[in-house]
Amino acid sequence: MLILIGCSNKSKKESNIQSYLTLERNEYIPVEIENISEDIPLTGKNPSKIALAIFGFKDNVEGNFQEELTVNTNNPNQLIVTLAQMGFPDDSVRNIRYRIEFIPKDNQWHLVWAGWQQMCWPGRGSQDWTTEQCF
Repeated sequence: MLILIGCSNKSKKESNIQSYLTLERNEYIPVEIENISEDIPLTGKNPSKIALAIFGFKDNVEGNFQEELTVNTNNPNQLIVTLAQMGFPDDSVRNIRYRIEFIPKDNQWHLVWAGWQQMCWPGRGSQDWTTEQCF
């Protein structure tokens, strides 16, 4: 029999928050932040601008394409930006949604994690947000 005893300086609330974040992150395909262009700063005063600079569409897009950005500020130690791109100009992917997490660092916000999921066009895969590939 093996008995493990440990202690942590994390409160139960902090542990629950971390578990929730891990659960949320599991619903997204992680983005390798280290591969983001060095021309785009990962730290700044405006996380929405950082998120759009990295993941937003730079060119005009045909059809009914639109981007919707929301910012969750419920936690003073973390800010979550969600960027949804709907009516994606692709024959299989209909919508893409990014989850971009920031933490405060030196009076600015620093990007620490990002992930994405997608929704497929009818007949091309899942009609719900998923990490599964559209076909």
